[in-house]
Amino acid sequence: MSVSGLLALGIAACGQSASGGSGGGSASVGVTKTAVTFGQTVPSSGPAALYGESTAGVRAYFAMVNAQGGVDGRKLKLTALDDQYEPSVAVQQTRKLISSELAEVAVNGSATTKAVLNVLGPQGIPIIGPQTGATYLFQKTPRILFNVWPEYTIEGKLLGSFAQRLGLKKVGVLYQNDDFGQSLYQGVLASGLKPAKVITYDPTQTDFSPQAQQFKSAGVDGVIILAIPKPTIAFLNAMAALNFKPARLMSQVSAIPQSRRAAGVSGKLHRGLHPVTAELEQSAGQPVPAGHAPVPARSIGVDLRRVGVDRGSGGGGRAQAGKGEPDAQQLHKGP
Repeated sequence: MSVSGLLALGIAACGQSASGGSGGGSASVGVTKTAVTFGQTVPSSGPAALYGESTAGVRAYFAMVNAQGGVDGRKLKLTALDDQYEPSVAVQQTRKLISSELAEVAVNGSATTKAVLNVLGPQGIPIIGPQTGATYLFQKTPRILFNVWPEYTIEGKLLGSFAQRLGLKKVGVLYQNDDFGQSLYQGVLASGLKPAKVITYDPTQTDFSPQAQQFKSAGVDGVIILAIPKPTIAFLNAMAALNFKPARLMSQVSAIPQSRRAAGVSGKLHRGLHPVTAELEQSAGQPVPAGHAPVPARSIGVDLRRVGVDRGSGGGGRAQAGKGEPDAQQLHKGP
């Protein structure tokens, strides 16, 4: 289903609930005469706090759309709450958002996104552009979901294949023991690589000295690191403390300047920007620390304009999904 279809259904569903018992004309959830509000849970604290920058990306793109007149005269707004990279906290924060949002955008984290989907699904609330490529999203894609992220198994397979192309003889793998790390690790195995040493970790872990020593004792000449930024940096520093310098292959989620410095890599970091982020930076006239977050934000800006937000007195907040799209009642049934 397209973003426009999801938003149309979301608007239609909200419009039905708003007008069903009062004769129509009242504003639906997340939509008023002047604004359309979206929600986001994101880790602005905790082990993945760096991902909180995605909020800046969404807000920056919304600001650009608003400067051009918004959507049907309405400003796009974002309410972002800290989920601390904890699924239970993400659920609590999502429950706070659902009473005032049309949809959620750029939710970050594999485990947290899975938890959020369990809340949004029964409500029929769309989730647009979650920042994860965990396998579960591709096995049975929920009808409320519009994903922009490639599957992690693809990246894992590329990392495993690259390790073999480098001619490494004994490769270790460190991965986060959740949907994120497990999805990447399955991709590594799919490449045909047979790891010499595999170690998992918990995202709240801070001391990686034991893991670094285990890899050194195993005599690996390369380590594939499937970790979020903070644990990646701690692990790289632990290896440096042992003067242990195998080849280090990292997932793109931790390919940041701080990781490069911890790995002892010098030189200028190339900023490979998604075209949407490049467009936003050109408009803003400065770098936007936002990762890929502007991508789902742009989908909202473009497709909501395509759908339109009809709030006429007789419209009841209803929008047309177009041929082949399920109706709002179907959406209410969840994925």
